[in-house]
Amino acid sequence: MTMLALRKIKAGMEYRWRLRGKRLSEASALLNQEIYLLGRDIQSSRGNLLLEYGCCKEPSPYRGIHSLYTYHFSRQKRIVFRGFGVFFGASARGGIFLRRNQFDVGFLPEATLPRLPWVPALLPHFRHPKDPQERRNAGRLLFETVEWFRCYEGWVEKQFGRAFRMGQLSHYQRRGRRVVSWSPQLGWAELAKWILSS
Repeated sequence: MTMLALRKIKAGMEYRWRLRGKRLSEASALLNQEIYLLGRDIQSSRGNLLLEYGCCKEPSPYRGIHSLYTYHFSRQKRIVFRGFGVFFGASARGGIFLRRNQFDVGFLPEATLPRLPWVPALLPHFRHPKDPQERRNAGRLLFETVEWFRCYEGWVEKQFGRAFRMGQLSHYQRRGRRVVSWSPQLGWAELAKWILSS
């Protein structure tokens, strides 16, 4: 599915990837849930799962601010995780930022952030794509972001079993949060399919 999607985008297929209504609400809830799970994985009794998966940890230079995590696909492509959102950048395509609680795709023509986003105020100005090429770039970046989460969740389930995530999500629910998908891997897979079919 992934390679087919990327071939279609390369061929110039323009995606109307902006989410609205119930789909936007579901995607936002899924991202909130995932960021919570990433935080739990960092503090897991089984070790720091993000590091085990291949992410890099950048200790914060500021007191009281948590470390930052990145996953480098290559020197030209990486994903950056913060508690308030996720950035994905790739050379020649630019970058996008998915803000927690909104899932609104903010676009940046550059593939790298000018400075590490320790707090939201350090983020650059993101905007909506302004032409067909930028919309294609943003659509591909969004799809690849969703695919990264799907693959990561698949790895977690394979390594630790489904009960591991079920326990974390039960705790999430007891804190009064809505569990949008008891199988995060499936939740991200369904969102990826929707992006491709839109």
